Amino acid sequence: MIISDDNSKPILIDDLESPIKSNYFWTLNLTDLDFKLSKIKMLECINTPALVLDVLGYVIKVPASWHFLISSEDTHALDTAVVSDLTKGMFTGLVVNHKTMNVNYIPIRCIDYLPSVNIYTVALHRNQMLCHALGANYWVCLSGIDVYNKYLKKLTVWDII
Repeated sequence: MIISDDNSKPILIDDLESPIKSNYFWTLNLTDLDFKLSKIKMLECINTPALVLDVLGYVIKVPASWHFLISSEDTHALDTAVVSDLTKGMFTGLVVNHKTMNVNYIPIRCIDYLPSVNIYTVALHRNQMLCHALGANYWVCLSGIDVYNKYLKKLTVWDII
């Protein structure tokens, strides 16, 4: 996974051994409904099936059981989709330009399935979504658990921006 450090610079986590040059990473804090820096407490390796996704021309590997923050340009309602469900139709991911705090509604395209892969990431609290970096300016929000019913039900994009 690619996190953003406290200066919003992307950092690739591709093993558990290499030191990370930051003590903090960006999350969407669902309790406060705000993007916040969180302390890196632990790294984890997940051996799991994964999908390779194309978002804005960036290719990312995401565990098939994780949840992706989606929205619609028509309603601006927030929702999550299980990553494995992204193969069943066209979903619009919520892509945040964290420098301008503008949002884009970008189609998510599945380009590959990996039956077993190691994904390295930071450990998340239950009320957080990881801000996965797409280049230097954009984030998509991912979570290992379903956060919709507890945190996002009846919310729109404007509640978090």
